[in-house]
Amino acid sequence: MLAARREPSVARSPSTECSTGGLAAWIVEKLESCSDEGAFTPDELLTWVTAYWATGTIGTSFATYAEPVTLPGRIDTPTVLSVFAHDLKPEPRSYAEVFLNIREYVAHPAGGHFAAWEQPETYVGDLRRAIDPAR
Repeated sequence: MLAARREPSVARSPSTECSTGGLAAWIVEKLESCSDEGAFTPDELLTWVTAYWATGTIGTSFATYAEPVTLPGRIDTPTVLSVFAHDLKPEPRSYAEVFLNIREYVAHPAGGHFAAWEQPETYVGDLRRAIDPAR
């Protein structure tokens, strides 16, 4: 994903938009480099490739990584922040607290950028923490 930010033209190049093989190579490399080892079965990898190939959305999927972002001011809404060990940029709590009102900071030893897919029970548990302050 960082490569998409550094080289957004690669993500939107003919090798990914016109070639099934190029698209598959790009997606598989990104899924495997931003996740726990073995997080995706071959069938799951093919599902991701097929979804992007059939919808033609690989280029737009990188917009959040490639386009400039203006950070908002501090967000005072109580926030549960889940940090997964193999994410692109696991934020230290001290950094996150500059921008967010951290109610709970949860560091997980497994999972990565695609945590909802890799660690669904853990991910859902954190969502429940966030929406149920009594927990």
